[in-house]
Amino acid sequence: MHKTDLAIEAAKVARAAPVTSMSFVGHPIADWASAATVIYVLLLIGHFIWKLARPSGADVIRLRRKKMNWPHKLLLTAGTSAFALAALTITHFEGSRPAAYLDAPHIPTICYGHTAGVALGQTLTQAECDALLGSDLSEALAAVDRQVTVALPAPRRAALASFVYNVGETQFARSTLLRRLNAGEGARACAELSRWVYSQGRRLPGLVKRRRLERRLCEAGLP
Repeated sequence: MHKTDLAIEAAKVARAAPVTSMSFVGHPIADWASAATVIYVLLLIGHFIWKLARPSGADVIRLRRKKMNWPHKLLLTAGTSAFALAALTITHFEGSRPAAYLDAPHIPTICYGHTAGVALGQTLTQAECDALLGSDLSEALAAVDRQVTVALPAPRRAALASFVYNVGETQFARSTLLRRLNAGEGARACAELSRWVYSQGRRLPGLVKRRRLERRLCEAGLP
């Protein structure tokens, strides 16, 4: 075979050789590419879990529009603060409505269930709704701290804050739930949440679902 023919054959073999046959530092290029892909995916997953486990206030606000899917469930078990847990619960069930409306008891309401000083026809920006959520939730947590005389883990404190956000401090202060909680009857106190599912004598499916989640939060860590 002539030298020219040998060169042509060599070129054909080179073109036909798969990339997997190429190597770097003694290992095929394909192995390096696979390892890099795995590392990149693991970094993405780690970053995602870290963001969920330690959400900032802005992260909580961004999560408000999402359905209660597995990231929310992960947050409920990731050692998150009471504020973040309560915010996720409240925003999931209240929803954000920037225009004033009448809620089930026919009370003018706006944003995330805010009722103080609301008039029909009123509209607010999303930033204003977020600010109301922050202040209303902070007040609900403060009400829980004023009324409860026993130590509360974050999930239970969050459940009670969501409850107080919904029914108000006055109702909470008069409740059998609070009496049993302060008497050290944690399980019986949490079970009381399931009774608060009525509005003007009507059993509301939305309240049933909300109380179910609040009760699960409240019972976290109980024997």
